[in-house]
Amino acid sequence: MTVQAQSSRFGHSLPLDFSASLTISDDPTPRQTHADAPLLSAKRVGSDVEGKAIRECSIPDLPPELWTEILSYLPPGSVRKMIGITRFLFEQGMDEIYEEVEMVGYVNVGLKVMEQTRHPSIAARVRKLYINPAFLPVLDTEDAKTWDDNRIRKLEIDAFLTMSLNVLTTCPHLQELTVVLHDQYIPELFSTYLLKLMERVGSQLHTVTIKMTCYSVISVCRAFFQTLPNLSRLAVNIPKGRYEPHEPDARQACRVLAEILNSTAGTTRSLVFESVGFSLSHLFLKLDKFPFLESLEVRAKYGHNTLKPGTHLLSFIRENNSIQHLIIRQPLDLFPLEATPPRDTMLRLIFVPLFALP
Repeated sequence: MTVQAQSSRFGHSLPLDFSASLTISDDPTPRQTHADAPLLSAKRVGSDVEGKAIRECSIPDLPPELWTEILSYLPPGSVRKMIGITRFLFEQGMDEIYEEVEMVGYVNVGLKVMEQTRHPSIAARVRKLYINPAFLPVLDTEDAKTWDDNRIRKLEIDAFLTMSLNVLTTCPHLQELTVVLHDQYIPELFSTYLLKLMERVGSQLHTVTIKMTCYSVISVCRAFFQTLPNLSRLAVNIPKGRYEPHEPDARQACRVLAEILNSTAGTTRSLVFESVGFSLSHLFLKLDKFPFLESLEVRAKYGHNTLKPGTHLLSFIRENNSIQHLIIRQPLDLFPLEATPPRDTMLRLIFVPLFALP
């Protein structure tokens, strides 16, 4: 006798031997349970209604190529809901979950992320690193002025940065880095951390995105100089901050950005520039030739002070005749560029194509 139960998921009666529940049988012969069976290669299929004997049925898995094509038609993140179906989907789902490490805080979530990434099986899945240190105070605030005097906080942050440095160094497949720094006070301890990180993992990186104000670029620029020998794509975003940079600071930021870009000219194939208020024309004037450059995208207000005069951009394009894809976008006039936008609006600029080739 086999006791049966209803399956709420499929809506029909299943033998309890199939649903991993208790089985009561008159047959004294021990029967293989669902837990003893191979995970997805075999299942028991029975029909007690027709009085047929329970028999084994092998259900082969789909090839990875077919699963890959199926996933291409599904929305992003769908594979996470399919982790329990096959081993292939399990690996794909785990790769997606642990693909990116976000370094935002140094307590609670930040510590948990680093503790997880410490395991070799997880570290091997990391491909991207996102650094946006929310624990650094805003410039010209009371917290920024007293930051160096808080010894306990400095020790805690230093311990966290040391831990993250050791953990991220063990990620063999780390290839992408994004660093976001707005109008924040950047202490020596953080700029030193960023320099050590780039010295250790810079040779692995193929894509780097720098999203910083002029002051932040000046503070951490040395970390990116001569530390990216295999870089393929570099994106530079200079947003409009709360404080208008003085002319000497703007010139210094332009100079150090040019030094970073020129140090990667021998390998870079794609460049992306985005700016609101920062003069990209002066930056193009200082750039060397990029012999392997294939793609160039500029997101700025053409004709405004960001791309004025436009002849510097045209000269850069003519000099780099290897460019195959050229896109120039300008922002929608959500607010006057001369005015300081709200912080959340600044991060949601919409750029529309002005020119594209081919």
